[in-house]
Amino acid sequence: MLQERLLKTLVELGATRENVRVADSLATANVLIAREKFVLAFVDLSLPDGRGLGLIQRLRECSRDSHILVGSAWSSAEVLFEALSAGASGYVLKERDDEDLLFAMRCALRGGATIEPALAREILRQVSAATDQSAQTLGAKQVSLLRLTSDGWTNREIAQKLGLSRVAIEQEVRAIYQLLHARKCTA
Repeated sequence: MLQERLLKTLVELGATRENVRVADSLATANVLIAREKFVLAFVDLSLPDGRGLGLIQRLRECSRDSHILVGSAWSSAEVLFEALSAGASGYVLKERDDEDLLFAMRCALRGGATIEPALAREILRQVSAATDQSAQTLGAKQVSLLRLTSDGWTNREIAQKLGLSRVAIEQEVRAIYQLLHARKCTA
């Protein structure tokens, strides 16, 4: 069912069915990654033959410019944090409706990302607990964005408060995710 939802959403974004590749296992996905480059990849963390974290890392290594969205039934900030640290560009909880899925994909394709309040809290917790002095730190604007998000403010409200556009907010979220990935790679 999720594959059909994704296909429908991708067609709404302008893709043709012939340009979409579907893999129902890590093994199939690894074959596809070896053969093709992807503009947008949607990775399920729960596949029949394993977790998708390694797949995210491989996609990121093979195609730095790919937008990698994670689809997960797990709303645990810890699990989502792992996926983002592995190199995902963003995520969508499987329970979200088609409109949220479309929004997340559009956001990713324009270079941004979405974030949930629980994940914002986890990122703030992880960053404040970091003891590695060489690790890059978040900028003041990014910390403000995370704090406002964790308090339940919408992107529109955060944009007004910080004097940024909603697209700029989405790009800041993406920059935070990239920083998390960079920190993991240097750890």
